[in-house]
Amino acid sequence: MSAQNDNGKGGNTPGIENAYQFFAQAPVVIGFVRGGNYIVEFANEGLLKIWKTDSAIYGKRLFDVFPELESQGFRHLLDNVRTTGNAFTAYEYPMTFERGDAVEVYYFDFIYQPFYEAGQIAGVIAVGHDVTEKVNAKKLIERGDRKWKQLANSLPVIVWTSDEKGNLDFFNELWYETTGLTREESMGSGWTKALHPEDIDRCTEAWNEALKRRTFYEIEARYRNKNGSYRWVLARGIPVIENDMIVSWHGTSTDISGQKSVEGELKDLVMGRNQQIEEKENLLKSILENSTNGISVSKLLFDEQGHVVDAHTILANDSAVKYIGIPREEYLTKPATHFDPNIIASPYGQACIRTLLTGEPFIMRYFLDFSRRWLELTVSKMDDAHLIHHFTDVTAIREAEMKLEKTLEDLRYSNANLEEFAYAASHDLKEPIRKTQFFVSRLREELKHSLNVEQSALFERLEKTQARMKKLIEDLLEYSQSAKGEADQENIDLNDAIHTVLEDLELEIERKSATVNIGKLPAIFGNKRQMHQLFQNLIGNALKYCRVNVPCEIRIAAETLRGSDVRFAVPENLREQVFHLISVSDNGIGFDQMYAESIFKVFARLHSEEEYRGSGIGLSIVKKVVESHHGTVWAESKPGEGAVFFILLPI
Repeated sequence: MSAQNDNGKGGNTPGIENAYQFFAQAPVVIGFVRGGNYIVEFANEGLLKIWKTDSAIYGKRLFDVFPELESQGFRHLLDNVRTTGNAFTAYEYPMTFERGDAVEVYYFDFIYQPFYEAGQIAGVIAVGHDVTEKVNAKKLIERGDRKWKQLANSLPVIVWTSDEKGNLDFFNELWYETTGLTREESMGSGWTKALHPEDIDRCTEAWNEALKRRTFYEIEARYRNKNGSYRWVLARGIPVIENDMIVSWHGTSTDISGQKSVEGELKDLVMGRNQQIEEKENLLKSILENSTNGISVSKLLFDEQGHVVDAHTILANDSAVKYIGIPREEYLTKPATHFDPNIIASPYGQACIRTLLTGEPFIMRYFLDFSRRWLELTVSKMDDAHLIHHFTDVTAIREAEMKLEKTLEDLRYSNANLEEFAYAASHDLKEPIRKTQFFVSRLREELKHSLNVEQSALFERLEKTQARMKKLIEDLLEYSQSAKGEADQENIDLNDAIHTVLEDLELEIERKSATVNIGKLPAIFGNKRQMHQLFQNLIGNALKYCRVNVPCEIRIAAETLRGSDVRFAVPENLREQVFHLISVSDNGIGFDQMYAESIFKVFARLHSEEEYRGSGIGLSIVKKVVESHHGTVWAESKPGEGAVFFILLPI
């Protein structure tokens, strides 16, 4: 954009320079690309700022600089404008730029316009507005509106809004579930369709008065349920005022049918309607008499310091008398400590006192020693001196539970016997296997000069099968004994235990050229033989599953942490417990995380016997050893990236 002045010296032509500055500083985004390769020839300051570059981009191919734009379809848009001559217009169109590891998304209102030179399309001009802030603000508003509607739909009351003139434009889902009306039927003044005919005029008059006076709106009315019945609601509305103008109304409708029912009963009592009082009393009496649950009301007795010292039952239905197992006269005239001297200090008595103080109800099972019954009680506060007890006899259920507990105990005993049997059977099988190995070996030696190739191969397969059987029996012996040892525990320095295991595995470690790095390990209280089994299986597994032509590396480390810091959720009562976390990691073939639990099952294998020898019992032994020490074991791995086994033991 330069020219020669009258003196022949280089200089800027004022008109062209002013035009250039105008486009460069224009409050819109302007750019020009030339030819089918879309060479950047001009980008104003607004576009360069978005591109995060400067005029050094001039002369470069647009999609060489921003290849991500091509995958978003912008080359196709430019091709269409350049080849057809038709402009392309878009609004709030997204454009994504990759800035290293970061991704930035902009939104534009823009037009692509063909640029002509000598009657031919030479390139494409782009003019647009950056509307990113507007789009993001709109999305934020939409998210807020969605969250507001989600909140409204989660509330146990009807929620509604209207415009400034009172035309309702929103109801939460509870409105439609309750009334059965559709959205089209409900909008505007359609809400009146759900009103009881006797309440329509009264409610619309109150609503119009509130609109006129711009005041808080509150009225009780009856809404029709979709089944045709009516329920009382308390409808409230409040105007939303901005700049002294009502812009909308927000409100709720709360079901007060229960409250209205109670109010009716109280009014009957206060006004002395004897007949109605008698009917209500008869109804209450019928409920108390016919209820299969025990219902009683007790009055708490206090000493001079305000401490609860006893309780006295003042009301009880027949079921309550039946479950308590005391004659009604005694039940209603004698204090609770007469029947159970320790009841105030018992967990049940203390829970009753807490409910009286806090108002929080509770549910509890309690054994009445004097009647030999189990009761399940729900206790709630009536007032500062009275509690309501709602209970039922669960003796049969509790006895069934105790039978179940006994069955579980018998099952544990049976499992123990099975383990003993597995141990005995495995132990007794070792000698026959040993003898068959001896006889087969002797027979092969005597016949070695007369055996052909096929017969020799059969002998080899027989010997391999015997070896696998021997290994399986030995592993079964280890497995059957792996959960035993709680009575034979001692202080164990795991550093010494690991070194003993490494000595046992020395030949395999040398054969695999493996490196074993051991961090500082703790001393624990446990069974030394089992700990030896545990680490021999874990390190043996790491050696077995090394990658081909990759030096095997095994790392053993430990740390101390609280239950609340463990990466998976521990029970609430163990969150403050302190644990040893021991890890055994390798750089072997690894496995898919979907098998992280199944690998600890007995005989679980992820590979065939031909690929990796083994019985599939090693990791199940690890799991039983850890559990016998009240710990937890888990594994994390990815195929080709090794595996890590974590052992969590309580200190």
